[in-house]
Amino acid sequence: LTILSIQNTILSDIVQQINLLTLKNKDSFYEYQILLLLNQFMLELMKTTNLPNQNIHPEQNSCIQKCLTFIHDHYDEDITLEQIASYSHISIGYCGRLFKKILKTSPYEYLIDFRIKKSLDLLTSNQYTISQIARLVGFNSLSHFIQCFKKKLNTTPKQYQKALFQK
Repeated sequence: LTILSIQNTILSDIVQQINLLTLKNKDSFYEYQILLLLNQFMLELMKTTNLPNQNIHPEQNSCIQKCLTFIHDHYDEDITLEQIASYSHISIGYCGRLFKKILKTSPYEYLIDFRIKKSLDLLTSNQYTISQIARLVGFNSLSHFIQCFKKKLNTTPKQYQKALFQK
């Protein structure tokens, strides 16, 4: 579940349910509940991933890989769509269309999802403040980080961190 770009509210809800279950006291049906949620997650993922019918050309795959490499290498910086597209030697419009076609999301949403994923790793360390984590993963504004985090995970970074360390 780590690097998955959560594109779909159903998938996001299932991930949230799994996260909540792992944070709660585990009753005798805990493992069955997790298995059911994982099965539901896989079913929904298979429904939304029509890979065989996508007709992705090798040059499109190469372009999107370059875009992703740029994002993964520079997510902690203030990057623009123009920089992402330029790195792959494609236009901004084509970059957006490729992301929509292949990843079913926009470059901006992918970047935000990737930054949130990276923040989860830092939140588990309890080594940094929420403000430091926001800056470390590329958010210029703490309030924007909290807003995006809450939108994706239905909890704030502080609540998430607090729940992790209550175990």
